[in-house]
Amino acid sequence: MSHLRIAVIGLGRIGQIHAQNCVRMAAKGSPCQLAAIVEPQAERREACVAALTQEQGAPVRGFASVHQLLEATAIEAAVVSSTTASHYANAKALVQAGCRVLLEKPLTDSPEGDREFTHFLNAHRPEALMLAFQRRFDAPLQWAKSMIDQGRIGRPFKFVSILEDSNLMPTGYQTPGLLRDMAIHNVDELLWLSGKKPSHIRHTGSRIYSHALTNVDEDFDDALLQFQLGEGAIGQIQVSRNHVAGYRCETWVYGEEGMVHVGEFHQNDREVLAEAFGRDRAPEKQIFPLPPTASGAPEFVARFGPSYARELEVFMDHLTEKTAFPVDQNDGLRATEMLENAQAV
Repeated sequence: MSHLRIAVIGLGRIGQIHAQNCVRMAAKGSPCQLAAIVEPQAERREACVAALTQEQGAPVRGFASVHQLLEATAIEAAVVSSTTASHYANAKALVQAGCRVLLEKPLTDSPEGDREFTHFLNAHRPEALMLAFQRRFDAPLQWAKSMIDQGRIGRPFKFVSILEDSNLMPTGYQTPGLLRDMAIHNVDELLWLSGKKPSHIRHTGSRIYSHALTNVDEDFDDALLQFQLGEGAIGQIQVSRNHVAGYRCETWVYGEEGMVHVGEFHQNDREVLAEAFGRDRAPEKQIFPLPPTASGAPEFVARFGPSYARELEVFMDHLTEKTAFPVDQNDGLRATEMLENAQAV
């Protein structure tokens, strides 16, 4: 069986997860095989090449740059998880070389860059890029969306998404700001759940605690967003680096006939509770078990580990079927411009 050769660009926190998922999926029979990694830090690159080659049982080549990769070997696809500042250059070079790309959010390091890259893709290779909004592939949130789409809670009128980290960002982490780095996930989630276009956006942000404990400079360590979602519906987002008791990730959707709730903070990182409540019926509950994670893994991996794996599976399915991706540059630009409008208020 011939393989589709994939490279992972950037072997930081999320890049290592993507690379390991590539290897594990190949072991389960996926036609996609990890052929190469790109990592500018030599020590990390060598360690990852050795570990991934051993786990895969087939060689994984290491390169210091995308330019070196494309000069040395042929690949069909890539996962770009390098620093935000290098997203545009890396992803564009790969697309121009004929690759299809799974790109971590955001598209680039600025709204202007997002617009420029989206224009380029739409004009030249509109189906080349999938944007990594992993929440769309999360089983508990997909269950919630099915409850909404089936009309189980009536007409939704309020969408709420909360994401609060408890750990400081690692030394050297490069962030485009709390909203573009963190809230962009919540924005896409609520736009996906509601299927509506946002308007009348406003935000407030503060630096009140964790910014003083880290050398990573960021605009806010707490922020709130509120916006209209069409006629008669609102969205609310709360993001923070300051939830010192543990990782918190929750979503509520309020409807005229009930409510859907996903996640709760109870310091249990082995399951996610999803609930649907109605006026005149018994509550419906689903518990989604989560697999154990490696010691020292980032806290978001415990919650979204299966979502990252499923996201990559969807990417590979569309690669092999040569079909359009379910989330692309236009979804990324929509979320970016919503945040940009909020900050302009």
